[in-house]
Amino acid sequence: SRQDDGEGELLVFSGDSKKPALGIALRHLEKRVLSRKSLDGGGPCPRMRHMVTGGCGNKFYNVQRRRTAAMSIGPPGSCSWDTAAPAAVLLAADPDARVTDLFGRPLVYDGVRLMNGCGVLVSSGAAANEVHARLAEELRGDEELCELVGFCR
Repeated sequence: SRQDDGEGELLVFSGDSKKPALGIALRHLEKRVLSRKSLDGGGPCPRMRHMVTGGCGNKFYNVQRRRTAAMSIGPPGSCSWDTAAPAAVLLAADPDARVTDLFGRPLVYDGVRLMNGCGVLVSSGAAANEVHARLAEELRGDEELCELVGFCR
């Protein structure tokens, strides 16, 4: 399991997509989730450092290799073959890591639904995992995003 380095920084990896879902998720992260004074565990909310990087697997790798809290946000558009192996490697390296869609539901690898139609949210590190849960909760309540991706509550 990863140890947060205590510097209060959350590395957030995303692509440079202009898809509205990514913008909505990043806005919620910055304005609604990280603007709170503290995490549920009592520690302060980390500062966000957004890093743009390409490739789904590369984002998973960047989350996994960091010694600080890290997460990745991907809008709808990736496929199961983009995320299955990177998710397996991340979860093998850090069983406490989280890999879900933007709404906090597990990604589905059934050979039928190949698109990650509700995006991808990945986190590793205690603070990042708490931010992950909070962000997914916020996004479940965002009518625009839910309509955009066809998420039915």
